[in-house]
Amino acid sequence: MCQSASFVLTEAGVYWSVETDSHESIGEKFDLPLWLAGRSAVVFVEAHPTAGLEDWPAWEVVIDTPEDELPAWFDDDRQSHLNRVAREIPRWVRAKFLPAEGGGLRVVGNMNVSKWSEGSLRNVSEVDGYLFAPRLTEAPLLKKVGGKLTAQLLTKAPLLQEVGGSLSAPHLTKAPLLQEVGESLLAGRLVEAPVLEQVGGRLSASKLTEAPMLLEVGENMWVESLIEAPMLQKVGGELYAHHLTRAPMLQEVGDDLYAPHLTKANAPMLREVDEQPWSPEPDDDEQEP
Repeated sequence: MCQSASFVLTEAGVYWSVETDSHESIGEKFDLPLWLAGRSAVVFVEAHPTAGLEDWPAWEVVIDTPEDELPAWFDDDRQSHLNRVAREIPRWVRAKFLPAEGGGLRVVGNMNVSKWSEGSLRNVSEVDGYLFAPRLTEAPLLKKVGGKLTAQLLTKAPLLQEVGGSLSAPHLTKAPLLQEVGESLLAGRLVEAPVLEQVGGRLSASKLTEAPMLLEVGENMWVESLIEAPMLQKVGGELYAHHLTRAPMLQEVGDDLYAPHLTKANAPMLREVDEQPWSPEPDDDEQEP
């Protein structure tokens, strides 16, 4: 997977796009011939900040083309060609990061920032596409991600309200403002989601104890610690909720049900309540994503 920021270097120019990090897609967009006589005609380059976003000298520029495929023109003076890329970094940043309504920065398109420093993303409040940030631990201003959010080390996202794709954050413990996840929510340590209303895909949150506003889960729902689901109406797949004692609005479970403490008294609208229990065998990634 290509990293942000990606550049395609030719003998005469430097090309990039805020819409994609794919070197091949950048080449197609600008009609660049990528190969000539069996060798690369261009050089793929990636750059990432090692300090602050606008600390230009601290950006690291890395060649992403194999050594044996580099064109002769590049080998003649590598450093001067890499300096041409470095001069483009401020232009890329100012096109990629725009002022967001309500403060912070809005990211245009997708972001793969697996090599970026923690502080470089501190002021981001919106991302139009997906955000792949495996090193990110805190996102103090982040409110919305249009696509998937993958952040394996994320522990704090106090302002996060919406994720359009899946949310994979196994170390996230609280999501005080999160209202909607368009696809799956995989958060094995999540304890509180007080305003969460909808999860479009699978909900795997074995430590979740509070979800008072949750209305619907599109696929499997694995919430071993959840005690009450007062607003929950529909689960599209399996429901595994070993400690669930109250679900007064629940009407439909699309697949197997395992909630041994549910009865007609505390789940009066659920027909399947008399057809359990079954023996669940959750996948490892469902139990602890």
